[in-house]
Amino acid sequence: MTVPSHIRAPQPLNTALPQHESLVHMFVAAVEAQPDLPAIILEQQRITYAEFGRAVAGLVKRLEDAGAKRGERVILLMANSIEMDVALTAVMATCAQVAPINPFLTLPELKKQLGDVQACAIISDKLSEEKAGQVAAQFAIPTHLTLGAGGIKLDAWKADKTLELDRARLPNLDDLALLIFTGGTTGVPKGVNHTHRGLLYSVLQHVTVWPCRFREERFLNVAPMFHIWGLAYSTWVPIYTHSTLVMVPRYVADKVVQGLADHKITVFAGGPAPIYMGLLTSPRFAKADLSHLRYCPSGGAPCPEELHREWLEKTGQPILEGWGMTEGAPFCLNTYSGKRKLLSVGNPVPGTELQVVDLE
Repeated sequence: MTVPSHIRAPQPLNTALPQHESLVHMFVAAVEAQPDLPAIILEQQRITYAEFGRAVAGLVKRLEDAGAKRGERVILLMANSIEMDVALTAVMATCAQVAPINPFLTLPELKKQLGDVQACAIISDKLSEEKAGQVAAQFAIPTHLTLGAGGIKLDAWKADKTLELDRARLPNLDDLALLIFTGGTTGVPKGVNHTHRGLLYSVLQHVTVWPCRFREERFLNVAPMFHIWGLAYSTWVPIYTHSTLVMVPRYVADKVVQGLADHKITVFAGGPAPIYMGLLTSPRFAKADLSHLRYCPSGGAPCPEELHREWLEKTGQPILEGWGMTEGAPFCLNTYSGKRKLLSVGNPVPGTELQVVDLE
């Protein structure tokens, strides 16, 4: 097969999109624009943007007391939750670097992965509390906080209208925002540093190729927030677009289908092909009203041709495949309105140039 040595993005970045000085500035803009809008819905729990902002400000004070500041790291050992979203934002608001870690790893796996990750604090949920305590002891992490049921609850912060972030102390574009680990295909997973600048550019790339309506979208996410997709797209694009994120804490096809229908989801932040296959086999799928769906992204594994056809036939919306890496996602996305090629991951996103080479 003959391919061009360089493949360039077919469209430029949409420069009319709002620009921000950091991911935390992006968050503050959403809080100010939509204080009363539900920011996150998780089963019977929900938090408005105003409450989200107060909870973040409250946790910032606790983290600053623990030494969180520019040049420091804070580890998160948490499953998807409202508390995890608050923790992610609060760590970055101290100008520290957040390191979300897979909470389902065993203690030996965690010790191997975290060998050179120096942190001033570790935050866990109740399920990971014991494991996080052992990690803290192993690596001499001085502060361990547990958020949520059985630990520090957000309620008092949410209700305290005096709490707000100090704009003068927020991070800048070139501060380190995130330490996230690769899949480890060559051994122990390796940590990747990301700045606010790079992560914000990724958000703009996504929203250029898959345009979102500010204040109108309703996202549903099942991807883990310690993964680049579950974070960079499924968690931060809803905040960027001042939209509501519905979390389904664990993938159960019937519950996801019910969530898509009940919350009139417009963007299903899907994932690999088995996610979509499972939904199609759910007994609830045929009766569910999915007429609000606009975008159904996929990645991580190719979608079979038959899956593409069946999903389009039953929902009226295509599965939009993409390809990215932890080190710099996304690289390629299929557009919604432009030309798409079946079984392709699409074209390079704005600001990206790809080169296809052989092993030599």
